[in-house]
Order: sequence, then C-alpha cells, then structure tokens
Amino acid sequence: MQGSVVISIANGALESFAKAAALELDRELRVNTVSPVFVKETMEMMGMDSSTGLSAADTAKAYVAAVEGNMNGETLDAPDYA
Repeated sequence: MQGSVVISIANGALESFAKAAALELDRELRVNTVSPVFVKETMEMMGMDSSTGLSAADTAKAYVAAVEGNMNGETLDAPDYA
C-alpha cells in the first residue's frame, strides 16, 4: 500500500526485536508480538467496509495466546487465533 513504508519498518523492527530478545532472555521470561488486522468495530466506527476485519474479541485471543502460551520470540497472526 502506498505510504506504508514507515509502518513496515516499525513492524519489521518489532518482529526482529522479539526474535533477538527471546534468545537473550532468561528461561522464565518470554517475548512475542501480535500481528493484528483491522478491528471490525473500529472499521464500522470509521464508516469503512468491515468485511475484511476481525472482531475485537477474536483479536484479543491472539494477545491472550501471546501472554499465556509457551511460545517465545514468535509473531502471532491474529486471524489464526479467531
């Protein structure tokens, strides 16, 4: 998408940080990232077509998995947890 360079750089940096930090953290500490898509409720509030979005409740499932799961240094795609 035009104009998305800055967002892509930030997202790439976050994913790389999580992978690198996971290698250096003590075993009892973990770090993960979540890659969400547009949230349906937000899209609707903005007057956008929400058919490609994911509900806030389904998006939250990826964050819960990132915190409560046993993975480390991973990027979780929110739609995979819906």
